[in-house]
Amino acid sequence: MPAVLPETTVTATVWTVASAPGGPYPASAARVHTMVAEANKILRQAAMKVVWNGTLSTTNRADWYNLVITNRSDITGTPAEQLFDCARMTGGVELYFVNTIAFLGDAALGVNTEVGTALSADADGRTLAHELLHQCGLKDIYNDSGT
Repeated sequence: MPAVLPETTVTATVWTVASAPGGPYPASAARVHTMVAEANKILRQAAMKVVWNGTLSTTNRADWYNLVITNRSDITGTPAEQLFDCARMTGGVELYFVNTIAFLGDAALGVNTEVGTALSADADGRTLAHELLHQCGLKDIYNDSGT
């Protein structure tokens, strides 16, 4: 009989960003709860579970609302670095919901750094699971052969 991996629980700290006081915010508590539940259905296959205590921190920064990342390996001095510094070192994963993400000139649903994960307003539970697995060190696999 194959061994079953013990489940690893990962705690999430969640922020949502508005461009001005009062919103609109790209994530509500209900939306985050649904996304975490959807992500956990996928992460269960990797013996992982995300837990979130329901606290949704908010901030109002127009320069973070539509996040632009132009350098894959260095975000020093950019609004992205400032955003990811909001909740550093929480002992879990830090999730930052923004309106849109432009990553290297293309629209993205999510983007990861070593200090946090940004998710766009269009992201879903699959995107959350995908980005969390990047936090665990898994890389994207691309098939460039067309098959």
